[in-house]
Amino acid sequence: MNDVKMTGRAVKDCEVRSTNSGKDVASFSIAVKKRVKNAEGKYDSDFFSVTCWSYLAEKAKNISKGDEVFVSGYLENSSWTGSNGEKKYMTKITADEIIIAGKSSGNYQANASVESQFKGSNDPQSDTSLPFDL
Repeated sequence: MNDVKMTGRAVKDCEVRSTNSGKDVASFSIAVKKRVKNAEGKYDSDFFSVTCWSYLAEKAKNISKGDEVFVSGYLENSSWTGSNGEKKYMTKITADEIIIAGKSSGNYQANASVESQFKGSNDPQSDTSLPFDL
C-alpha cells in the first residue's frame, strides 16, 4: 500500500499553474522535523515536494511560506535525463488531502484551531476537525 501522511512547514509560497489541457496543478515543499537529534543536539529536517491537482490545487494556493500543513496522499517516482545526459530521479507526494493547520505568524500556538481544511473531493462542506493532534 502506498500511503503517506505528514505534517511540516511550507518552505515557500505555493505555486499554481495550469496544464496545456487546462487542469490546475499546485506545487509546494514542506520541511518535516526528523525524530532524532543530530550530533549538535538539534533536530534536522527532511524536505518533501508536494503536488496537488484540480480542486485541491485551487485550495492549496492559500499555502504561504512558514504555514504548518498536514498532507495525506501517496508517493510517486519520476525520472528524466538531465542536460548533461545523466539520469535523474525524484520522489514526490501527490496529495489527496491537505489541511492548513497554522498560518505563519509570530503568535501561532501549537493547539490553535484549524484555520483551513481542504479535501481532494469536490465537497466544500468538509468536516473541519483535525485527524491528528498537533
